Amino acid sequence: MEELFKKVKERFQLLPEGMLHIKDLQSLVFADTHIGLEFALAEKGLFIPPVQYSRMKLNILRAIEHAKPERIIILGDLKHKFEERTPQEHKEVLDLLASLKSLNKELILIRGNHDTYISGFLERFGVKVLDYLILEDIVLIHGHKPVPEDIVTEDKFLVMAHVHPVVTVFDGISHHRFKCFLLGERSLILPALTPLLSGFDIINGMMDSDEYKSPLLEDNLNDYEVILVSTAGHVLNFGKVIQLQDRLKRGIIVNH
Repeated sequence: MEELFKKVKERFQLLPEGMLHIKDLQSLVFADTHIGLEFALAEKGLFIPPVQYSRMKLNILRAIEHAKPERIIILGDLKHKFEERTPQEHKEVLDLLASLKSLNKELILIRGNHDTYISGFLERFGVKVLDYLILEDIVLIHGHKPVPEDIVTEDKFLVMAHVHPVVTVFDGISHHRFKCFLLGERSLILPALTPLLSGFDIINGMMDSDEYKSPLLEDNLNDYEVILVSTAGHVLNFGKVIQLQDRLKRGIIVNH
């Protein structure tokens, strides 16, 4: 269990903001910002102060300052609404792309299922748009579609997003939900950067919506390592899914 985590840490840095730094490729990867989500929720009668973008932007800029990458990869779902670009999305997507462009980094968007109606923005700021990206032995893909058949994946490491993995913990009084990375032998699933959308709860195997289903998500995740992103700004290895499920069922929480 620890050996896999140590091996990954030699090449990858899992950041407490839920981002990935691929050290040898000087690349920072983040996913599922879902900019404009508050506007979409308001249309459904759920009103949340539109402050999430400013927090996400601050975390992104902090991660860039820390990692000092040459390449920034957005692993899909930069914006939220399918049907159109909302005023909130217009303003905030423009602001984020302008901020990233000013840093003189290579910008890449791996297209997610929500990334509609922004091709003009992306072209304006020189963002390369791809369905997937291969960097040496790493395949980066959003995860809502399968890897193209012509790509041989047996000797590749897969990095994906889309499913918004979380862990729900009950402490005897209340439930607490944490974002997490899921680490397999040859794959890594990133958490969503937005704090407002949970997706796949790995403890009970439930998804908040069928929208988060992925053809790349294995049926059996028992041997995947759970790397929690804590609210205190730490990345914590909680062991394999099956072990964590067992501990939580027995009311045992590992202190880190």
